[in-house]
Amino acid sequence: MNFKKTAPLCPYCSSELSSYSKFCHVCNAKIPSEFFHTAVSCDELTQETVHIPVPGEFVGGICKAADLVMKGEIDEAKVQQGLANIKEQVRSIFGNVVNELATVSEEAEEYGVYLQNSIFNIEKMFVTGLSEMEAFFHTNDAGNLTFGKFLLQRAELEYIDFLKSVKTESEVSCFSDGATILESMAANFQKGILSKEAFAEEIGKLELDVNYKLTNANNLLTECFAETKTYDGIDDAKILNSTAKLKAAIEFISGVILKLYNPEETKKWIENAVRETVEELDESR
Repeated sequence: MNFKKTAPLCPYCSSELSSYSKFCHVCNAKIPSEFFHTAVSCDELTQETVHIPVPGEFVGGICKAADLVMKGEIDEAKVQQGLANIKEQVRSIFGNVVNELATVSEEAEEYGVYLQNSIFNIEKMFVTGLSEMEAFFHTNDAGNLTFGKFLLQRAELEYIDFLKSVKTESEVSCFSDGATILESMAANFQKGILSKEAFAEEIGKLELDVNYKLTNANNLLTECFAETKTYDGIDDAKILNSTAKLKAAIEFISGVILKLYNPEETKKWIENAVRETVEELDESR
């Protein structure tokens, strides 16, 4: 999931602000300094980056505006118009997210539906909070502003938790639990730990190392078996020499196994190999 950073919006009229502007160039409202967190909106859903906002990044400005309304320190008409603009923007942003999630549903239906339902509920809470604030201008009941703030802050926390969940999912590779070094390297490539070039380079190094070990093992085994075939039952030095070559070949082969399997799988492989060898010895007795 990829979220692009956008310019912050005025908490009163929803107009785009220049970086760190003290006043909105449209409604001339003074912008609270704590409002300047990085605004974020949905661009497209990929598995590259998930920006996790901090509490207050989305709703801090409008909640501040609500406080100023209750103190009578701001033009209520500007805030009312800003609420309407923000509500429309929220619907548009979350609508785009839901549309993007439709592609996820096609590939992983159950997970996609879960994401869509989560986004829908979060959007509903945002819109309800904004509507509750708007009601103040008809009822003049400060309780509407207070409850609206509560819903917006709650919705923002739900959204943050949602993004954290998505980020965790995006960081999990289908190769994470793989037994081989290739799966491990592919997982690191998917997570961005290895670049495409670094991934190809590591595979190249692995190929050269494995081929070197296998070539040496093959040569030693060829010599070992050829020499053993000439054993006449008297010249024991031939068997000792062949055995030394066999052990050296085994070391090369073991090196290949250690290279191609992750440590846990290597341990399992050794345990199975020992178990099978013991069973074969028992059967031969």
